[in-house]
Amino acid sequence: MVVIMINTSCVTTLYTHKQVMDNAVVGRTKDEIIQAFGLPSQKQQEGTYEQWVYDLGQKTITLSRPSLSNTNVSVNPSYNTAAIRTTEFGGKSESETYNKYIKIILNNNVGVKWESVDVDYSVTEQNNTGTVFYVLGVVGGGILLGVLLALI
Repeated sequence: MVVIMINTSCVTTLYTHKQVMDNAVVGRTKDEIIQAFGLPSQKQQEGTYEQWVYDLGQKTITLSRPSLSNTNVSVNPSYNTAAIRTTEFGGKSESETYNKYIKIILNNNVGVKWESVDVDYSVTEQNNTGTVFYVLGVVGGGILLGVLLALI
């Protein structure tokens, strides 16, 4: 018997990260951007353009492969002998560290563009309606399945 359930989200996204960042940066003055994000970690000026970087720290991801051993046993009943061979595999770890940041480009003291890495300022809220429909769907599906099985 196979049962398929479709899970509806219990969280609703009110504003995506892009929407929040566009609203906080694009068309905003330096003072408005400072109010939203604080003072930048780094600044670079080139002509009428200025680049602000907000260093939000580092994130390290480590992927590990456990050491595996494979043991083979072979028995030769004619000679009453057994051979055991163990082979080791893996045991390697790989790490990658990268910076989390927000980069804002200003032109004539107004925000025109932004870029972010590993930052998510999405605004979400709990969706209780979705949870209720999900529970009702699971319960209703179970009842329907029970009725169908009883008819068979």
